[in-house]
Amino acid sequence: AIVRRASTSSVGSMDSANGGSGGVGGGGTAGLHVMLVDLCNTMYAATRPFLIHQGDLDTLCQTVAALQEEVAAQQATPDDAGQAVETILSRLVQDAQVKWRILDLP
Repeated sequence: AIVRRASTSSVGSMDSANGGSGGVGGGGTAGLHVMLVDLCNTMYAATRPFLIHQGDLDTLCQTVAALQEEVAAQQATPDDAGQAVETILSRLVQDAQVKWRILDLP
């Protein structure tokens, strides 16, 4: 619950830093940006438990590699929508890497 709140505030602060409009200007994109941020937070909340409970190191390594590729793809084409997705994917990579280190301990 604590991590979920931190995740929500990090994306929420990104939204407020963009003036709530997604940085694209106009009221139409503001609603879309808010929905995208909510979707990303929901995706994070639903995906994180699977990463935390994953016990197979090979599967976890494959997951980290796939998430890192997605982060790189989002960074290659920067836009406001991609920024929300990149934030959540980066958080998932960090969570998976922490679990990876725990599984790697002797």
